[in-house]
Amino acid sequence: MIAESAGSKRILMIDDHQLILDVLMRYFNAALEAQVDTAPDLETALDLIEDHDYDLILLDYNLPGVSGLSGLSQVLDRSDNTPTALISSDLPREAIYDAMAMGAKGYIPKTSRAEAFANAIRFLLMGETFLPAEFFTRKAEPKKPRIENLSSRESDVLLLVAEGRSNKDVANELGLSETTVKMHLRSIYSKIGVDNRTQAALWANQRKL
Repeated sequence: MIAESAGSKRILMIDDHQLILDVLMRYFNAALEAQVDTAPDLETALDLIEDHDYDLILLDYNLPGVSGLSGLSQVLDRSDNTPTALISSDLPREAIYDAMAMGAKGYIPKTSRAEAFANAIRFLLMGETFLPAEFFTRKAEPKKPRIENLSSRESDVLLLVAEGRSNKDVANELGLSETTVKMHLRSIYSKIGVDNRTQAALWANQRKL
């Protein structure tokens, strides 16, 4: 659906729930003073991307008939890397890491309050990366921190940090962005119950990882 022009910024929202699209389009057209177009499926979205220049694309991770990361890849390719963020009711942390590594600019939970959702969009329109605050909330220290608690990618990051490598070196070694490395480190600290990279490196070396 093409919205009437409401501002200088143009946003595309891709979601298969029409009610959500209609409500959000009306709210964001007013709250953001932006033109918000909508698409119920990936095929329609790709056609719109071909015909229009967007400042931001919001993509539902759980579109029917296409995996979230596959859909993201197609959108990024077709839009010439227009800033794109994922939206979803609930998205696994590992999926967020993978999406950011592919070039996504962030993730906005659908469970966000309307004003918080709008603020996230404003942040993205400024060219920033956005992740919800709860993504970085430290969880309670595990009773028995173990390497098995970490994902394979987190283990790779931890081993390189234990060698004294910088975030830039880790990013280059693993083919990631420095932002993604930092996100992995936050998750590692939470899972093994430490506060910084020095403690993480010591934790790994003590266990002869």
